[in-house]
Parts: sequence; structure tokens; C-alpha cells
Amino acid sequence: DRRAIVCAISADYAFALGSLITGFQRHNPDFLGRFVVFHDGLTDAQQSQLGALGCQLVFHAFGLRDVAARFGKGVDLDKVLSLYSPMIFAKFEMLDLLADYDICLWLDVDILVQGNLSEIWVFETLAWRPLHQGAFARRAAVMAEFADVCGDGTLPLLNGGVVGMGQGLRGQVSP
Repeated sequence: DRRAIVCAISADYAFALGSLITGFQRHNPDFLGRFVVFHDGLTDAQQSQLGALGCQLVFHAFGLRDVAARFGKGVDLDKVLSLYSPMIFAKFEMLDLLADYDICLWLDVDILVQGNLSEIWVFETLAWRPLHQGAFARRAAVMAEFADVCGDGTLPLLNGGVVGMGQGLRGQVSP
């Protein structure tokens, strides 16, 4: 099947992507998919250097204009984008990538791969690494504020650093 590992970086995090790719390849030598990288200004030289790591890479420029175009007019993103990089929105692009890939796995580039991840691909719709219980204690005030959204606590809280989307989502999510 067609698999993609999806990441997003600003140009100053190219080294982190290189570390992620190197660790992943070391422990997953049989991976035949692609790394799809959303970025806000990688130079051609940086893209070439990352490509020299020996994996299949697809680069997509993704910046403020792309985020604004996605959300349309009338949405004020200034406050969010004054605090965060546009890259926080890139994982939503995985839904569109499902037109070209059977399954996509988002990995934050600050992840250190220390083993084979072949079992991580066993899902059809949506998957994520849940946060550990300590995270709930640290986020008690936030969790209380959003208790009506979080439900009864039986559903694991999403960890945005590892998210999987598969073909089961196609047709379930409207653009």
C-alpha cells in the first residue's frame, strides 16, 4: 500500500527532520513509503541535503498564505499566527493526502525513533498516541474548562505529535 510519513518544519528545523529520518530509516529499513514535508522556506540546498539521506521525499511549501487560503476570508488568524508557526495547521493537510496515499502518519520532528514502527500502521481510520496520565494532572485547569468537549474521560486525549489517518476517513470528513 501507499504510505506517507508527514512532517512540517520551518527552515531552521531541517536538522530535526534529518534526525527523524535517520532514526526512522535505521529501525525501519523496509519502509517503502515517502516522507511528505510541509515547510515554510526550505532552500533547494536543504531539500537536496535531506534527499541525500536516501529516502523518498516530497516537499510542499506551506506558509501564512496557504493557511489563510484554507480558512478563507473573514477568519482572523492573526492572534494564533502571532504565537505559533503556520506549521501547526499542516497536519490537517493529511486529509487531502489521502487522495494519493492509503495511509498517513504524522510525526513531529522532535521525535527520536528508537525501534521498528511496523505495528504503528495497523489502523484504518484515525489513530493517535494518547497522552500519559501525568499530562492530565498538568492540564487539569484546561481539562476542566473543556470538560463538555472531552466527555467522560474514557476516550484517550489526543497527542498531536503522532497522528494517523487512513482511508476510513475519506467521505467522513467534509472539506
